Amino acid sequence: MICSIFIYLIKITMSAPNPNDLVQAKKGDVNAMMKLGGFYNEQKDKIGAILWYTKAYELKNGSAAAYLGLIYRDIHQVVAEEWFRKAIELEYYRAYSYLGQMYEDKETYHGELSAKDKRALAIYEEGTKHVWRNIRGSLNTVFTFGYNEIIALYIRTKNYSKAEETFERLKATGDLSINICSTRKQLADMYCEIGQGRKALEMHIRNNWPMEDGVTKIYKKYPNEAAMWHVEILNILLEESEKVNTDLKVKLKESENIIADLQLKVSHPLITAETFEDYVSVG
Repeated sequence: MICSIFIYLIKITMSAPNPNDLVQAKKGDVNAMMKLGGFYNEQKDKIGAILWYTKAYELKNGSAAAYLGLIYRDIHQVVAEEWFRKAIELEYYRAYSYLGQMYEDKETYHGELSAKDKRALAIYEEGTKHVWRNIRGSLNTVFTFGYNEIIALYIRTKNYSKAEETFERLKATGDLSINICSTRKQLADMYCEIGQGRKALEMHIRNNWPMEDGVTKIYKKYPNEAAMWHVEILNILLEESEKVNTDLKVKLKESENIIADLQLKVSHPLITAETFEDYVSVG
């Protein structure tokens, strides 16, 4: 009985919005309106979500318009596009991704793009014309839009050279955000799939945060070459640097253990980094 009451109280708590958010939203707090819109959206209450997101949009919040577009995307595409365009007008350029994805074909094929994919591509290309810059002191961060989606579309349709060309365009923008890291991951998977293992490994290593699963996959697919490629690529990165980069030297030194560990995983999947360390650590 007590357990049933406890569960009932939890359900009531979960199905009611935060009272403070309601108070602040009624005072005109946009962030509180967005929280309420998010709450009702999670509760699958589209009416409540639409109400509060619309209130936030009326106060010039671009992300609210984008969320309204996402709500309408599976209900009424014309209305959804109107909201995505409103979000873009308020400089919420991520809406280009949502809008393009709404029209994408999603089928995997090779050759001429379908009418749906051409429409999505045109929308993504619109997005590439916009750049968001965050300047703080000497730090100048560039964030781009549309490139990741274009590359993913070209990879899905097996237009690999187009994917590479788009990546070169992305690099030329100076975007060093998570955008370029996630794009390198896409290209690494592409190269691994089409038999260009060395290129795939280089993409992972050049990332600030190499994907361990992706690197391990390359070692499994190319057990005889991957270790050699790994050292070669790290040496190339050292040569590219105008001055000696201590971090890369450390990486090169440590890579012997990483390489040995990954090689062992190819034929001995039960051996982990921890067990490997037990056998190489000094006593």
